[in-house]
Amino acid sequence: SMRRTNKTLRTISFILLQAFLAQQVSWADITPTRQNLFQKPQVGLKIPDSVATIEDVYLADSVKRTENPLTLTAERLPLIYLLQDAHTNESGQYNLSKALDLILQKEKDLKYVFTEAGVGDNSLAYLKPFRPDNERKQIARTYIKKGILHGAEYLSLTSDRPFTLWGVENPDLYLKSIQDYRQVAKERERFDLYLKKIDRTIETLKNRLANPSLQTFSKERKEYRLNRLPLTSYFNALSREAEIHNIPLSGYPHLNTLKALKDKESNIDFKKANTEHQEALKSLPQEVQTDLKDLADTKKTDKVLSDNQKNERAYFALLEEKLGARSSELGASNYPELSKYFDYLELSKDLEAKEVLSQMKALEDRIIENLARTQDEKTLMRSESVLRHLEKLFHFTLTPEEFKDYKDLTGDSFNIEYLTGFLNKKIMDLGTYYEQALFLEKGYQEVIRHAENFYALTIERDNFFVESMLKKMDEDSGVQHTGDSVQRTAYSGQKSAVLITGGFHTANLKQLLKSKGISFVSITPQILQETNMAKYESLLIGS
Repeated sequence: SMRRTNKTLRTISFILLQAFLAQQVSWADITPTRQNLFQKPQVGLKIPDSVATIEDVYLADSVKRTENPLTLTAERLPLIYLLQDAHTNESGQYNLSKALDLILQKEKDLKYVFTEAGVGDNSLAYLKPFRPDNERKQIARTYIKKGILHGAEYLSLTSDRPFTLWGVENPDLYLKSIQDYRQVAKERERFDLYLKKIDRTIETLKNRLANPSLQTFSKERKEYRLNRLPLTSYFNALSREAEIHNIPLSGYPHLNTLKALKDKESNIDFKKANTEHQEALKSLPQEVQTDLKDLADTKKTDKVLSDNQKNERAYFALLEEKLGARSSELGASNYPELSKYFDYLELSKDLEAKEVLSQMKALEDRIIENLARTQDEKTLMRSESVLRHLEKLFHFTLTPEEFKDYKDLTGDSFNIEYLTGFLNKKIMDLGTYYEQALFLEKGYQEVIRHAENFYALTIERDNFFVESMLKKMDEDSGVQHTGDSVQRTAYSGQKSAVLITGGFHTANLKQLLKSKGISFVSITPQILQETNMAKYESLLIGS
């Protein structure tokens, strides 16, 4: 029922009210390291690098542009700010709050901040009278830390910005997706072990069936995908193979930017940069050092390229701001290697991440086509790709593009039965490695069904988000909303709004908005520590 759904989706108001009525109740080893891919385009909305990055901007053809690319005339279509929600990530939620505050500062008439996992008015401003500002912030921070409160709710509770938090969730679809998520999470550990067993068999057979050149490149590709090989080093491997097989890189223009980044990287003495980093920190006021320490990650990483790299980039962007790195306070003479590192970061932001990754994949596929000469080699490489996608499928980390690739890879009956059957046949042909023979894990088809359903439901929910958002924006102006039949060239409803969802939704939401001729700005808040997935799943599905 709707009452049950609202209770499931939003319990925060009651929890916070209890807290307000009751009486109040090691810094990360972050160092300059070789970096992976950055962002982004320059637009009229100014957001500090330490807070968020503007990933994408689309202005509909009917929009009348002015000198400022984000300043549109009154006769424009609505402009939607797509804010990605780093669920339960503490630093991500604070930066979401800051980014939202900057949007509201720019868009004075913006009324609605739309959210997933909620229905109707979810604003928390009504709680303000119960406690003074400083106590409200202190209590709200405890709930941010627990992962119960998100950044938009925090801003609603602690600022004077006049906006309405409005949930646009479809309760039935949401509850179905949670059920699918729960079923996959319950079986994930068992199937992770199953996939690792398949991976070991593939590696064993590659050593016997694949030619040496294919083995070498396949190993480099795997090291890169496991975050053990930096992007620029992997690019060197791609360039080497492209030259061997006469594949002109001129057909991959976005990859050329990586060469300039690699050149800058090679000129940095990272050991000295780390030393200068510590010296620069000590030069800052104690309260600034404390602020940086509080926002930094709490986990040490010993990998050259790690999942924490985006977090580290955000940290150094914040450090640069605090140092006033582009003024005389820093200067190349005081911290020359750290200064080079900041320049390196600046260049890396110019990379068009999506295009670079897309062209890397295209070049990678072409190289594999040249290296895999026999049918066995081709099937082994396809099996390896299917396995990588399955691993991400079970952890719900596939992007929409990767989910499409997964469906393509597993088409033509290339399912788990075919894959394991092929591997078992090769074991029989070789007359050895019988201990690595594979059997279908009980319940596999069921968990796959739940995982694929979750992704399909996400697409359905996206459609509901957009329609519900536009309908609500129309209601304030008396516009009769009938979906795509509304002629929006002289739009008279709300002129702008914010839609906050998890990152997986973003790609499809952008496509939906484009299809309706609606402008958008896609924004990703920075995160300074890894998301605790165990905490997220515990809150989401009660595990």
